[in-house]
Amino acid sequence: MIRCDGLPVWISDDDACGMTLSRVEFTTKSGNGEYDEAWLQNLLFRHPSIFPIRQIEPGFERLIPTCRELPLLLGAGKTGALDNFFITRKGNLVLVEAKLWRNPEARRVVIAQALDYASAVFRMSYSELDAAVKNARIAAGLPAASLFEIASDGENGLDEV
Repeated sequence: MIRCDGLPVWISDDDACGMTLSRVEFTTKSGNGEYDEAWLQNLLFRHPSIFPIRQIEPGFERLIPTCRELPLLLGAGKTGALDNFFITRKGNLVLVEAKLWRNPEARRVVIAQALDYASAVFRMSYSELDAAVKNARIAAGLPAASLFEIASDGENGLDEV
């Protein structure tokens, strides 16, 4: 594949010459590769600074990873799980549905899915959302912390409202 904007190069202090990076093939859920959607979800959760959040929403600040696989009631007896759920210290909610790029049709599907998930989250009361976050954290082996505990991260003087 010919790239119109050059090849990426990894440069570190140890290697002044750098190393040209090669393309990594992602796989689908049925594939045996190491780089699937679960890998991408985990990467985004562990490194939220990957998101250019200020370009997306200038009023947002640092994203705080809250949970993965947030269980949601979508209506009509359907359920789903949001891939990644982040909050900001000001209480802004950031919903992330991670998809590997495959084809243009997938964009419409993920937009519809994201709208369904956003609708489900905004139908929840604070108590319901807090409980769902705790359940998702427990299922992932993380401490069962409340949204306020996660957002405050031990900082004094943060107002829960």
